[in-house]
Amino acid sequence: MKNLGILIGRFQPFHLGHDSLLQEALKQSDEVILIIGSSNRAPSIKNPWTFDERCTMIRETYPDIRLHFAAIPDYFYNEKAWFEAVERAIDPLFPQFHKILFGHSKDESSYYLQKFKTWELRECPDFAQINATEIRKTFFINQKIQHPLVSSMVADWLQNFMTTPAYLSLKEEAHYIETYRESWSQAPYPPIFSTVDALVLCDHKILLIERANAPGKGLLALPGGFLEPHEWIQNGILRELKEETQIAASDSELKNALQDIKTYDYPGRSNIGRVITHAGLFLLDGQVCPEVHAADDALSANWHPLSNLSMIQDQFHDDHYQLIADFLSKKGRLKWE
Repeated sequence: MKNLGILIGRFQPFHLGHDSLLQEALKQSDEVILIIGSSNRAPSIKNPWTFDERCTMIRETYPDIRLHFAAIPDYFYNEKAWFEAVERAIDPLFPQFHKILFGHSKDESSYYLQKFKTWELRECPDFAQINATEIRKTFFINQKIQHPLVSSMVADWLQNFMTTPAYLSLKEEAHYIETYRESWSQAPYPPIFSTVDALVLCDHKILLIERANAPGKGLLALPGGFLEPHEWIQNGILRELKEETQIAASDSELKNALQDIKTYDYPGRSNIGRVITHAGLFLLDGQVCPEVHAADDALSANWHPLSNLSMIQDQFHDDHYQLIADFLSKKGRLKWE
């Protein structure tokens, strides 16, 4: 039976630690597949490069015909769906292969390595304890490439990327987030922020805004913002909804339309720090949706067909697409892609 080597990661960027794992997989396997996560996300300082860009980085280092790639979306609030997506990406392509997962258990984030019970796990030593977060920080804040930590081919690719408008936009966002985090650095404990979001449905459409400011400038999001110190969560959701969209519906109409409030607390959901949000689901009756007009922190406000959401999931800020998909799937209104 042939061996299939499997590597799972975001590869943001592909560094020498990944390189070391891939070398072992290629030595010990007949074919190798890289499962590239966070492949449905808008560019951010945590996920700056698209699936295709990351494939190019790796291909330029390893132009091996035995190398295959699979794009896997994020499922922050449905872990079972994530594992199923990984298996769907592999099993039909390599049904008769003995599957070997190559990895290194560096911290609690590596727990998934133990979850694929029908695969063999081969633990590999950590290579130089490389931290991809620090590579990205140096790249976007200090505008330097850490050459000892990436291959010469990846370094050249990154050098070319620095000349693009995408780099300039991400550099601006990185500086904003660095300044924001620094402003809280003297707090006695790491801050935990509480926010509110409004998920408003009408006539098979959802109300979304386009963010006017960093972080996530120009990206789609639910109307929302920070909860005020003396504010009830429900009142905060209503306030942010009205402030950002000027929705033509009365307070009583909106309160009657409020169906449920759920908490979303994936620890890495925001780049500014630990942010826990409370999302309120509104179902408005009728086939004519209320008029909306962007205000406050919104650049635009519009009704979007629910049927189109999966096609624009890479245009959402933070985890807002994953939040919407989870909330509506639990209400039987939207299936996970």
